[in-house]
Amino acid sequence: MFSSWSVSKIPDLKGRVAIVTGGNSGIGYFICLELARKGAKVYLLCRNEGRTREAIESIKSSLISTSNLSSSEIDLNFIQFDLTKLKSCKLAAETFSQKEERLDILINNATVKSTTPYTITEDGIEIQACTSVGHFCLTTNLLPILKRTAQDQEQKQLGEKKITEKCIKDDHTADQVFKEDILYKRKNHVRIVNITSVAHKFNSEPDFENLNGLNQKRCSGLGRYGNSMLSVLLFTKELQKRLFDSGILCFAVHPGIIADRLFQDNKKLKAIIMALFLRTKESILTETREAAVTPLFAATSLEIELENLGGSYLIPPGKPSKPHPNARDQTGEMGKQLWNLCEDLLHNPDRLQRRGLFKQIKKTNVNNSSKVPKVGNPLTSRRRRSKRVSGGCIAGNSNRMSFNK
Repeated sequence: MFSSWSVSKIPDLKGRVAIVTGGNSGIGYFICLELARKGAKVYLLCRNEGRTREAIESIKSSLISTSNLSSSEIDLNFIQFDLTKLKSCKLAAETFSQKEERLDILINNATVKSTTPYTITEDGIEIQACTSVGHFCLTTNLLPILKRTAQDQEQKQLGEKKITEKCIKDDHTADQVFKEDILYKRKNHVRIVNITSVAHKFNSEPDFENLNGLNQKRCSGLGRYGNSMLSVLLFTKELQKRLFDSGILCFAVHPGIIADRLFQDNKKLKAIIMALFLRTKESILTETREAAVTPLFAATSLEIELENLGGSYLIPPGKPSKPHPNARDQTGEMGKQLWNLCEDLLHNPDRLQRRGLFKQIKKTNVNNSSKVPKVGNPLTSRRRRSKRVSGGCIAGNSNRMSFNK
């Protein structure tokens, strides 16, 4: 659909404000670089301040040397953000809201390694599930400022809408060009982009009715990662439903696969993971920079507003794709269950405790290997291998293999 789109088509972003979680490395780094190149004020929400400050200086140096920008024209900022701690996610949203009056672009890019051992966080959440729950916490706490940004220009756009409608009525041949011209003149294009992975296709059909289902105690590490990516898709779809009349567009994006860094954490998984990629007919990207293109397309493309793509799953090179049947959530029940569970974790943890769910989960001692579910070796067990193919997990790109540093 948009195969010819490139970062050179990103419109002028001066006056726009963006957030990128995990923006100090991987595709997050290049997303921040391109947003800043076009004039956006960018906030990098990361865990490690030192590494983030280094990334900010690196981006500035690159832009000064390649784009003839002065240091004063590049606005990059750091906010502390730990994806695995709900208090940190909420505080990051509050800190941002105190600093800014608008938010045009939110890119939830940070994640947890697919090879991270089974761990229960201080909030009672299995660490892989934090990719969806942590970003749920951040996003919902930022919704007020996102909605205000979308509404600020609403009255100004009413006149443009009337002109566009007249154009459609009077001259159909000029409609497309005129509509694109109108879009470029608008000042608000509020987007929420959630980075996911083709790995969601290897989920193990999670049950989000309770915390036990979210924490997936009987699932392998790869399966938990797959479920976390599925959760991102379900969250995106449910979020778009709830923001239907807000003017905010939400997308779940699989940025692609980066061959040279994909297996840096666990080379033993290379054979089986590559086999799974071949089954999905995924293309292999060569550079991290290239993997940033589709997220940037979802976050900034004006042409995408001409299509009814809100809530869609996008893959390179910026085209809609059908996700796994579980992610399509035809009845809408899985998305609602996930949303309600996340809300309970954020606002009603006592409700979970009364149901006995917190108490049961809290007993898990991550330092006691006897209580940590073992991850089977799919290369040595035929039965388990078949399960991994249908319910296992693979990593989507270099950044999907790294935590928000």
